[in-house]
Amino acid sequence: AIVAMVGSGNISDPVDGQVNGVIARRSPGSALKPFIYALAYESQRLSPESMVYDVPISLAGWQPSNFDRNYHGELSSAQALRRSLNIPAIWVANCLGLARCFEHLGTLGFKLPDDIEARSGLSFIVGGCEVSLLELTNAFAVFGRKGLYAPANIYSEQVALKRVYSEAVCDNINHILSSASLLPESLANFDPGQVPWFVWKTGTSSG
Repeated sequence: AIVAMVGSGNISDPVDGQVNGVIARRSPGSALKPFIYALAYESQRLSPESMVYDVPISLAGWQPSNFDRNYHGELSSAQALRRSLNIPAIWVANCLGLARCFEHLGTLGFKLPDDIEARSGLSFIVGGCEVSLLELTNAFAVFGRKGLYAPANIYSEQVALKRVYSEAVCDNINHILSSASLLPESLANFDPGQVPWFVWKTGTSSG
């Protein structure tokens, strides 16, 4: 249950202090990628060891690129998700089908507009749609619950749980995005023994 909600840093700020950032709709950047990879794992279309390709593509004139503007060739889906590479995620979403992806996000509590497929297309997987922080954090809680979804709840009474992923799929996603897997690639002096285990995912949006 939600214990406390802080919607802004300063409610007296005349510019944006009275905008509740928890429920405001913003681009999630790459933060939706784990759910689409999890759907592919659950559907047995992919496994963490399956090879994917990070190469230049053009889709109806759209030429997406990665954050670092580089391409990394053949690599496992686990590596692609861990590095948050855009092109493999776009292809995974494309292979699953847009309708199925958006339906799946709906089962996780994301309230997407009816015309999301026409408005966002495949760009949704790299931030081309809007979600709220509350929707996003509540969806990520599914991985912590070993695949069980519950609506966001501001009270302490028990709510009905619904299985979205198997425990094995959640274990895979949690391992791929764990501090032990991610931090050694970015911090030269990282010591796993001195940092608590946690799971994280970046979500870079414009502005």
